[in-house]
Amino acid sequence: MRDMPRVSTILRILEDSYRGAPQSALDVAAERGEILHRLCLSYLASLDGVHEAPVPTPPYERPYQSFVQWCTDQAVLVVAIEERSTCMTYGFTGTPDALVILRGEEWVIDLKFTASILRINKVQIQAYRKLDLYKTAKKAMLLHIHPITGDVKQHTIPNNPHDWSGFLNALSVYKWRRST
Repeated sequence: MRDMPRVSTILRILEDSYRGAPQSALDVAAERGEILHRLCLSYLASLDGVHEAPVPTPPYERPYQSFVQWCTDQAVLVVAIEERSTCMTYGFTGTPDALVILRGEEWVIDLKFTASILRINKVQIQAYRKLDLYKTAKKAMLLHIHPITGDVKQHTIPNNPHDWSGFLNALSVYKWRRST
């Protein structure tokens, strides 16, 4: 697992969505997203009845409460939270946000606290579906929570051979670069 590249590293080969955006704005968005991820994943951990649910501070309350409400409405059952896994078949690793049971089926879920869902996010979840721990998930979802308003949108992501091919090509380029 040590020598295998991470999904996020491989995606950098494909990424150009933020080209031209000021680095200061990207840094603020990244910090906000990281805080919201920690809050929401801590909430998922609290569903075990052992851990305490976090108490968010402004300006994180609205998106956090939206996530809590979504979990309640969906009757989320947690299988795994941020468990790193490998894809031994293709030789990469990744850490999806969660594996949960919704409506009686396993779903791999990735949380996004951005202004919009990008194509690269769909490629990312295609890769997550191939990880050994997450292969049992029949469904995949990008759960988009607006970081200011807290509006929640579920994006069910079907298997997409075109996006999966894009990831495999990026993985090949990554391995090719490392071999020279």
